[in-house]
Amino acid sequence: MYSVFNSKEKIDFFLFSNNFLISALNLLSFIVSNLNKVTSNKTQFKNMMKMKRFYLLLASFVLVCGMAMAQPQGEPGGQRRAFDPSKMAERRTEQMTKELSLNDMQKAAVLSLNKELFSNMQAQGAKVRTEGSDKPDRAEMKEIRKQMKAMRADFNERLQKILTPEQYQKYQKNEEARRERRANRPPMPQN
Repeated sequence: MYSVFNSKEKIDFFLFSNNFLISALNLLSFIVSNLNKVTSNKTQFKNMMKMKRFYLLLASFVLVCGMAMAQPQGEPGGQRRAFDPSKMAERRTEQMTKELSLNDMQKAAVLSLNKELFSNMQAQGAKVRTEGSDKPDRAEMKEIRKQMKAMRADFNERLQKILTPEQYQKYQKNEEARRERRANRPPMPQN
């Protein structure tokens, strides 16, 4: 999970949220203590009941606002984070290192291979996004898929030269499981 706050901002935000909620609770305790001072005069009692409703409404509002502010803020409008090929390549290489028990030489070779793959994929994605605001037509998408498939085939061919046969077999099994998970996940909502 990604966060839009760095660690210092998280701590400051947490402290602000807690201070806000503590202030709201202090206000609520003040209201309750003042409500206990009920008098025998009916008009004063009616006024006190009106004040009670007002203060409870005010305290509820403050608490709701405090809870809303304490919620972590996502990206505005649900926009995607910028795709960083080098970070994606490093993350994917670390994952492959754990899954396949890569040695240092293999890890370095796989990292450069992943960086090249993700850079090429970013270039393909940028080409689609910059060609216009309209979605590409079927023919363009078919061509892009064909190019990406060729990039993936080249990647797998070069990866097979880096890995041992056992590692490559395990890699293929992991990729097949990943493809199945991707195929079975629910579609993302469209804006």
